[in-house]
Amino acid sequence: MAVPAQMTRPEEEPLSGLALDGIPAGVLVLDPSGQVLFASAPAVKMMGGAAENVASDTVSSDDFPRREVFDLLHKACETQSPVTRLVTFDRECRHYILVSAGMLPEGSGEKGMAVLLMDLTDAVAQGDMAKEFVRQVRHDLRSPLTSMRGAVDLLLSGRMGPLDEKQKKLLVLAEKASHQMTAIVSGGAAPAVTGTVREGGQGGGK
Repeated sequence: MAVPAQMTRPEEEPLSGLALDGIPAGVLVLDPSGQVLFASAPAVKMMGGAAENVASDTVSSDDFPRREVFDLLHKACETQSPVTRLVTFDRECRHYILVSAGMLPEGSGEKGMAVLLMDLTDAVAQGDMAKEFVRQVRHDLRSPLTSMRGAVDLLLSGRMGPLDEKQKKLLVLAEKASHQMTAIVSGGAAPAVTGTVREGGQGGGK
């Protein structure tokens, strides 16, 4: 069911340009006392219902930190100071609401504040999934990289038989690459590894 926008002004005084129901973020317009002059449909839905005044609102919502957000906006209206804050609350999982409020432009004909409410929960969750993916990839690469480095070191040691110069150079390149990959997988910067060939049939990094 669609949630209508909230307007507390007479129809003959529309807030032109603020019919922002098509964007996912919620928009509020408050007068200096904290009265809600306009609330877009996404804002009403996000807040769990309409609001008349952020200073005196007593409605509670299980899905939105209404009291904390409204207290923040009330203080911003009182001090006429812009504010931006990330408000979090827990409901099955952690939710993240970005609250950003600023003074209306002087030429707008209105006094008060414009407020943007954005639910960043899904965006943060996607970021967490990306971090988990990177962590898993790093974990899965450690064992094969360790095996590769061990094999290269064994070949360069000469214990598996003599190597000609071309073979040594190729193995030194593989050794350098394995060191760099290990550093990346470990989350650090790749160390500088030179490709000098060791005496006695051995090659390695400094």
